[in-house]
Amino acid sequence: MTADGKTVFLTYDKPKGGYEVDMSIWSMPLNGGIGRGTDWTYSQGYTGGDMQPIPVRGGIVYTKYLRADDGSIVSQIWFVNRPYPYTLYAGRALTTQAQDCRSPNISPDGKYMAMICTYGKQISNLVIAPFNGSGIGAMKTVVSNLLVAQPTWAPDGSGIAFLAPGLADAPFQLWFLPRGAYFAPAPRPVPTPSPVGGGPQSGPGVSPSPSTAPPAPVIKPVQITSLQGFDAASTLAWAG
Repeated sequence: MTADGKTVFLTYDKPKGGYEVDMSIWSMPLNGGIGRGTDWTYSQGYTGGDMQPIPVRGGIVYTKYLRADDGSIVSQIWFVNRPYPYTLYAGRALTTQAQDCRSPNISPDGKYMAMICTYGKQISNLVIAPFNGSGIGAMKTVVSNLLVAQPTWAPDGSGIAFLAPGLADAPFQLWFLPRGAYFAPAPRPVPTPSPVGGGPQSGPGVSPSPSTAPPAPVIKPVQITSLQGFDAASTLAWAG
């Protein structure tokens, strides 16, 4: 839903031909219906289509599924700032086919994007990148040892919730990655005490020798549940 609460973005199976069903991104008035909807994207056939639209200032970001040169189905994060058919010219990919990224989620301050990237392997990394409203900066992998799904920022910016199995081949559980795991402050120089006797002494015009503070402790994801078994294809939402 847009920030003004008037427009809803969703995936819808039109246009379609015959038995083929590939989703496209649509918008519609909150108090209207799909009959008053607007088609924003044109999906590639036999791929599943376009999914998970997120309104941002000036447009939307979403997951586009498409067929790679080798015939495999891959996903990309795309941005578009106007409805179809203009999206054929205005839409652009924010990630590459080789990165195979999906499930974008924007931080509460609008400055970062969380996403899932596989890099063409049987893995599912949690990745974040700076976001300027229509493009992303350098991508950083923050969780690489779990089969991550559906990253969702906490409303207060304190961390990212996501789904992942607690054990190999086990059902998906709820996890939380605290903010300090990916926005850890840089270590600050600390003064080294001056030696007693025979060495340099502190005084006017003499500065203490700097040294590097110990590295910050590694902050790992916290497993919140252990027995529930969540649907990894369903988007998370915060309440309260």
